[in-house]
Amino acid sequence: MTKPFVELHCHSNFSFLDGASHPHELAERAAELEMPALAITDTGGVYGAVRFMQAARRLGVRPLIGAELEIDGDPVRILARSKRGYSQLCRLLSHAHKEQPKGEARTDLATVSSSSPTPTATAAWRSSRAPWGETASSSSWSITCAPRTAG
Repeated sequence: MTKPFVELHCHSNFSFLDGASHPHELAERAAELEMPALAITDTGGVYGAVRFMQAARRLGVRPLIGAELEIDGDPVRILARSKRGYSQLCRLLSHAHKEQPKGEARTDLATVSSSSPTPTATAAWRSSRAPWGETASSSSWSITCAPRTAG
């Protein structure tokens, strides 16, 4: 018996020049492939989250909501683990867009660490400043450096 595959880094057409499929199409394809869950991690926002959640739930796929954000110069995928995590992710994204050119979202690890009183989100990325497998933790976030995959 094979273990089910769950994609945790998927961009919809809301990630300009990065994703091509509508959120409902991603959910439909995940259902066709019998994936138990799928994460949507659009760049700089949760723009397709509601459409994706509606379609995924209708098709029996567990929707995972997140975003890709630039933290200290590295792309980081952040997944909300709860409704509170989603709220904190949205606050972090709002802060990351502040004082940036339109369409760009950047922040630093210190801001991420201070933005949440409880651990409600996780992230994975390849940092040029951290060795593979190193974990940076605070009271609110756990960020693990992992190999960056193509796609």
